Amino acid sequence: MIEALNSLTRPLVTVALVGGLLYGFFIGRIGGEQFFTVVTMVIGFWFGQRATNGTTTEKAAVTFPPVPAAPKGE
Repeated sequence: MIEALNSLTRPLVTVALVGGLLYGFFIGRIGGEQFFTVVTMVIGFWFGQRATNGTTTEKAAVTFPPVPAAPKGE
């Protein structure tokens, strides 16, 4: 039970914050610049924490072969 609440805390806080910002933006209390700044920071922090904790998707784990060196000109 406690573990489930801990795993839901960050997503619920993020959704609540974004919902509050949207409400303030639409009623005119928060300007566009402040809205996008805060939302960008929150979403960036959230995804940054996921990447730091090792939670990756398969697409992120794809590696590409090395690019061959360019031939030397004459």
